[in-house]
Amino acid sequence: MDGSSNNKGAGAGIVLVGPGELLVEQSLQFGFKTSNNQAEYKALIAGLELAQDMGAKVVICKTDSQLTVGHITGEFQVKDPLLLKYYHKVKTLMKTFSTAKVEHVRREQNAPVDLLSKLASTKKRSQHKSIVQQFLESPSVGREESVCCITQNSEEWFEPIKRYITTGQCREEDELLMRMRCSRFMMVGSELYRRGYARPLLKCVTHE
Repeated sequence: MDGSSNNKGAGAGIVLVGPGELLVEQSLQFGFKTSNNQAEYKALIAGLELAQDMGAKVVICKTDSQLTVGHITGEFQVKDPLLLKYYHKVKTLMKTFSTAKVEHVRREQNAPVDLLSKLASTKKRSQHKSIVQQFLESPSVGREESVCCITQNSEEWFEPIKRYITTGQCREEDELLMRMRCSRFMMVGSELYRRGYARPLLKCVTHE
């Protein structure tokens, strides 16, 4: 993962690599001012949350931020009050995995996520078509989170797919067809995505 902050904006990039040729790229654009160190921490938090959503049990987090790694490993003391909040959030997330560690990599080894973070910090929303993109209006620490609910009167087209993936429930006569259909989809947290032919994940959206 990598975070980036400049006079045009701030963002983060995450590349999650797992077994079975799993590859998920995520770009985060921040709608608030942040320092480069805060952006690095937010990238680490987002990476851990993405791995958690995908059901990972063992994670190795790689970042080119030596300061962040030094904080997590105990080599450096966290002196900034806001970074200390991010630090505690990271430590809490790491406890949800059976094994979790953070490693420092050279910047040239971090090129893919470095590019994602810089794209997120300088480009407008919705310009990236091949990655999971998210826009954060407020920091993940220091403020209360709000939830907006949308009431829907009828079931969306993808609800049976989500239900089968998460619970295995469907009509018995449809099970074989549903199993074949669901092989083309995957869950990332609570969101459903269809696997693309050239690796990008296609987000399933409601009619509305």
